[in-house]
Amino acid sequence: MVSGVEVTEAEKAFLEEYTRKLLVGWCAHQLEHDAFPMFADDPYITLAVDKGWISNKAGKFRVLAKGFSAAASYLRR
Repeated sequence: MVSGVEVTEAEKAFLEEYTRKLLVGWCAHQLEHDAFPMFADDPYITLAVDKGWISNKAGKFRVLAKGFSAAASYLRR
């Protein structure tokens, strides 16, 4: 579900793959700046948190080891 709207399986697949693409940039930013790039909550952030790729502990986002692994796998493809 995206913003309260049901999505098709094809849309879910796109959402996950595009989130993987964004994850690469989030990882690079975190490594370069020791901080997660901040922007408005969106379905990609929500999915990444649900997947365990990033955490939102005390309102502070961080890419987790699982996220770095997923980003590395995406880059190897």
